[in-house]
Amino acid sequence: MRKVKIPECWICRDLGIIVYKKEAHGQLYDTAISCVCKKGEENAAFMARIKDDMAEVVAEENFKEWAKYFPEEAKKILKSKREVGA
Repeated sequence: MRKVKIPECWICRDLGIIVYKKEAHGQLYDTAISCVCKKGEENAAFMARIKDDMAEVVAEENFKEWAKYFPEEAKKILKSKREVGA
């Protein structure tokens, strides 16, 4: 049985940055932005920050992807959030 690591931040999965594809001048580029979490603060001085509305979308998608690999743990997290009313 492998140990499950639950990220503290679902937006960046504890990396401090979010990398995404952006098209410019007909080319696709990897682009990075800093996260709003503590780890992302390390990059805030020299990197654009993720916008709140986009952060919610990214966090939701990252959780869904993680839940595919760890469905039981995902159920526990969702259950505990419902219990506290989050």
